[in-house]
Amino acid sequence: MPRKAGSSAPLTFDLPVSVAAKVESLRKRLGVRTTSEAIRAALLEFDFEGYVPQRDPHGQISVRIPGELRARLKRAARKNKASVGELIRAAIEAQSAAARKSAAGRTC
Repeated sequence: MPRKAGSSAPLTFDLPVSVAAKVESLRKRLGVRTTSEAIRAALLEFDFEGYVPQRDPHGQISVRIPGELRARLKRAARKNKASVGELIRAAIEAQSAAARKSAAGRTC
């Protein structure tokens, strides 16, 4: 059954802790009782048409990973409550940072 235009339903989404703190500050600043009221106020004022996402464009790649490394990666993802892709990106960034640090050490 479709919802009436004026009805509301719960919407669950993930927020970084830093943004959740901003929501609480917004709630207090607006003088509203609930987080829902603060979010509704923010959405009513937001320029959806002018929004440009601030993220790097993504592309998909395929790589071959030995079975034991794949299993290790999946275990780490479950343990850290992260995606496999997130861990791979972190590993690449860590290697890039180490390479930059190593190169900087050689030029000094």
